Amino acid sequence: MSLYASKKVIESTINLFTELHECRFCQRYFTHMESVGCWDCKYHPGKFNYNTLTYSCCGEKMREARFQHMTYNRYLTWKGKDRFDYIPNLSQGCCRRDCLPKDKTLIPDETISVDDIATLIPYMERPLDKRPGLKKNPLRLERAEKRPKALWHDPPRD
Repeated sequence: MSLYASKKVIESTINLFTELHECRFCQRYFTHMESVGCWDCKYHPGKFNYNTLTYSCCGEKMREARFQHMTYNRYLTWKGKDRFDYIPNLSQGCCRRDCLPKDKTLIPDETISVDDIATLIPYMERPLDKRPGLKKNPLRLERAEKRPKALWHDPPRD
C-alpha cells in the first residue's frame, strides 16, 4: 500500500492493524500498530532439548522445584494471601521480538516494509525512529531480534 492509496485500502489496513489480539508468548493483549518493530516481548529462538532440559539458543536449564524435600506441603491448605508464590521453571526468553497473535493473520511474522504501512505512521504512538526493529536498505521493520551465531549454545545447522 502506498502513501497515496485509495480510502478503502487505507481503511482496511487500519482495521487490520488495530484488531485486538492475544500474544502467544507473553499472553498480553495488543494491536499490531502498537507492537510492530517495538520488540516488547521475549522468546527463545532455539529449540528445547527434552533430554538435557536446555534451550539450544542460550543454554538455559529448567529450574528445579525448591523445597522438594518438604513432604508435609501436601497436608497444608493455601488460601488467598497464603498461597505459595512459585518461581517459573524457565524465563520468558533470551531475545526480544514483537508480540505475535495466537491465530494466523494477514500481517507477516518476519518483516514488514515501511512502504506498506506508510499511511499508518502518523497514527503510531511510538515514532519509527524509536522502534528497535527499524532497519535500513531497504527501509523495513524487523519483527524479531536475530541472535548472533557466536552466542548460541548449540548453533543451528544451515
